[in-house]
Amino acid sequence: MRRIIIIGECALDIVFPATQNNYPLSTLSNLNAVPGGRMLNAAALLGTLHDNVSYVGEAARDRIGDMIIAFLSANKVNVDSIDRYVDGDTPANLFFPVDNTHPTESIMIYRRYPDECFDVRWPDVSEDDVVVFGSYFAIDPRVRPRLHELLQYIVDRKAMIVNVPGFLKQQEPRITRVMPEILENLEISDLVVTRGCDLENIYGSADPAECYRKHIKFYCRSFINIDADKQQMTFFHDDISVSTPISRPPISLMWNSGALAGIISSIVDLGITRETLRRLEPAILSDIITEANSMADHAVAKASIDHI
Repeated sequence: MRRIIIIGECALDIVFPATQNNYPLSTLSNLNAVPGGRMLNAAALLGTLHDNVSYVGEAARDRIGDMIIAFLSANKVNVDSIDRYVDGDTPANLFFPVDNTHPTESIMIYRRYPDECFDVRWPDVSEDDVVVFGSYFAIDPRVRPRLHELLQYIVDRKAMIVNVPGFLKQQEPRITRVMPEILENLEISDLVVTRGCDLENIYGSADPAECYRKHIKFYCRSFINIDADKQQMTFFHDDISVSTPISRPPISLMWNSGALAGIISSIVDLGITRETLRRLEPAILSDIITEANSMADHAVAKASIDHI
């Protein structure tokens, strides 16, 4: 049975009430706290659909860390490879929306880690298991040395590697400082999944065809992009590109988590391996992104709260 292994951050998102002209529309008693991040929520969605889903990350031995572990476990995700550190706190992100239908106005990020980080138990990895990694966690200099060792082990085991390189611009405003790590990640990737805002942040252009041709194709032949402006998802593979319309604006956390989970789920369900990924037909490309769109809508419908 193929394993699905997600590598990412454990964090709690605290969502403030929507504001207008900087005045609260509701009291702070309406704050909502939910498990945060695309990787974490995609893992939880996959855990409800597939056996043998694991999460690799780190969380403090505090109340928030306990909540994250309980959330993953309740969704049948194996948490044996989450490092529970003592001298620090589990990360928290504060979201301040403009209103209930528009993207987030600002995000405040709180982190306190111990000196020794990412001391995780490496998961078992076999050929053609699916390993997903990305976000700022994949380039963070704090964890990069040990993460790089783990990724090299995964490459040696011949697993399929899915790279999700998006992160908040405020996490690294000078992209040149992390471009070497971004390129290293691309070199080992079998599939890259981005949003238009990720491309704009990394390459200075939100045009997926241009970014694929100039920056991605040389390293990785398979590339999926979610375009919020055109409301479509496109799969690029060599000289082939297949698009499907998106049923709702893909601006929310849960929508993007669902889309990522749908891509991974369809890869497993269709029996796509590293070898078959190299020679995909247009019909298979379409099946993958259609399933991703469907699961994204399901994730939003299922969520008790959704935010950017």
